[in-house]
Amino acid sequence: MKTNIPPRPDIRDPELVLAAVHETLSLHSFSEEQLVLIRDCFIREYFQVSQHGYQLLRCLERHYPNCFDFSTFDDRDIADFAQIGTVLCKLFREVEKRWVADNDIRPQLPVGCRIRIEDGLEEVSATILSTADKDGYYGYYWVQTDRPGSAPRIVRYEDRSLKPEAVNIETE
Repeated sequence: MKTNIPPRPDIRDPELVLAAVHETLSLHSFSEEQLVLIRDCFIREYFQVSQHGYQLLRCLERHYPNCFDFSTFDDRDIADFAQIGTVLCKLFREVEKRWVADNDIRPQLPVGCRIRIEDGLEEVSATILSTADKDGYYGYYWVQTDRPGSAPRIVRYEDRSLKPEAVNIETE
C-alpha cells in the first residue's frame, strides 16, 4: 500500500464542478467566463441548487445580474441546469473510483467486524455489513449501527472514528 496518499477527491472541487457544467451545458452558447460563473454559483449554493435549475438561475440573477440575458432562458434551460448535480455525482464517482484504484485503497477492517463509531455526539456499536464498491461507492463500507430503526449508512475506509470493538474473552 502507498504511504503518501493524496487526499480523497472532494465533490466541491472547482475543476470537477466545471467539468460537470461543461458536460451538462455543452449544447448552449455560454462563454467560458459564464460557465465559470455558473460553476461558482453552483458551489456557493450546492445543496440548494443541485436538483433545481430554477434556483440556480435565481442565484445567477442575484449574484451576476449583468452577465446573462435572463429573458432568453426557457424551461429547457432550467431542465439542463437541474442536471448539473446529476452529472457532477457521476463524474465524482468516476474520480473517486480512480483515486481508490490508483492509491490501492483497501478496507482496513473485515466484513462482519464489530466496531465503535461516532454517531453525532456519542459513540455507538455497529457492524460492517459489506464494502459499498458494488453500489458505486468506492472506498466505503456499509455499516449498520445497533440503534433500533437505524438504516445502514456508508462510511469511508479511512474514517478516523472507526474503532474495532474490544472482544471480551472470558477465561474459564
